[in-house]
Amino acid sequence: MEFDLKNYTELNTALLGADFLEKTKLEKSEILMFIENEVLALMEMGENKLLNLLYSIDIPEKKFLELTTQTDFLAKISEQILYREAYKVWLRKQYS
Repeated sequence: MEFDLKNYTELNTALLGADFLEKTKLEKSEILMFIENEVLALMEMGENKLLNLLYSIDIPEKKFLELTTQTDFLAKISEQILYREAYKVWLRKQYS
């Protein structure tokens, strides 16, 4: 089985669990907006804070640098964060 972020329902179930989702009804756009706001807050504290977070999430610095030149940086880095965290959850479920 391969990981695929395209199926948002599976992503939510993997990340949050079905019980939580039934109560909150979070949309992907809401999750991404929350991540964008947090990234922006970290950027205001200094680039090192954001780089430390990306390192702990395991997003390569090379990927970060590629995204910094794009006009929609916040949206793109937020998608990367969401994808990576969902992938880690998926891996844990596959191999535990």
